[in-house]
Amino acid sequence: SSSSLPGSSSCLLQEEEDYRSFKVMEPLEYAVSMEETLVATNRALLRTLKSAGVQFLRYISIDSYNNLRSKVVPLKRLLLLRNNDATLDNCVGIAEVCFGGLPSYADVIIPDTTLDARRVLTIKPDLSTLRVLPYNKKTAAVIGNLYDPSTSTLSPLCTRGLLSRVLETAEEEHGITFRVGAELEFTLVKDVGKLLLKEGIVLPEPIDSSVFADTTLLTEYEDFISDLYTQLDEQDIEVEQIHSESGMGQLELVLRYQLNALKLADQVIL
Repeated sequence: SSSSLPGSSSCLLQEEEDYRSFKVMEPLEYAVSMEETLVATNRALLRTLKSAGVQFLRYISIDSYNNLRSKVVPLKRLLLLRNNDATLDNCVGIAEVCFGGLPSYADVIIPDTTLDARRVLTIKPDLSTLRVLPYNKKTAAVIGNLYDPSTSTLSPLCTRGLLSRVLETAEEEHGITFRVGAELEFTLVKDVGKLLLKEGIVLPEPIDSSVFADTTLLTEYEDFISDLYTQLDEQDIEVEQIHSESGMGQLELVLRYQLNALKLADQVIL
């Protein structure tokens, strides 16, 4: 018979005792542990923002008319939150009517929508969109989805949630994915001077009257274009090209094509 190694019996007994005392974490305990980790991570993130001079967190969601609806919470307030509120998911609520029951031009409720100001939707932030705003350096912004606090379900009025569902359905049920890009176009006008149109209508005067892909605008307004590019770069928004467009004073920024359509949509909002 083979001889036992010194101490082998005691080692085996200890291993058996350790095995019997091993406790598998229950699903509820695991969930609590994950939530505690999330809270700790969020608090560390908020402290980092505060140490960088940020004072406010701006929660953003987009209504049915493409308006940005937003509220700001002081970081100091967020750092005082405890328990479930410290996950940052239940900090901001906006009346449901704002996302589908108001026209784009006024705070006047549209009766036929059956929406009113009594019901509130909460903005659950997607921290992958968190940015310190280079044009408001004391403010960080985060885009979120709209949830019904009474059911903890995604609201049908959430435009960002709708885009997510469309992308998921296209891939899961039809095997379709998207490669998308965006061209952001806008007109630059002078600070003073106006262009008089017929019937007494006046509009600001464009900065130039150059044609498509002309160098005039790029040359004369290089400082502005450089500042604009820097601010986009600080928000991790990749720009492929910049050029003048056909309209007077019109500039176009071409963002990089991506496979993540939701990320690109978030970048357009930012």
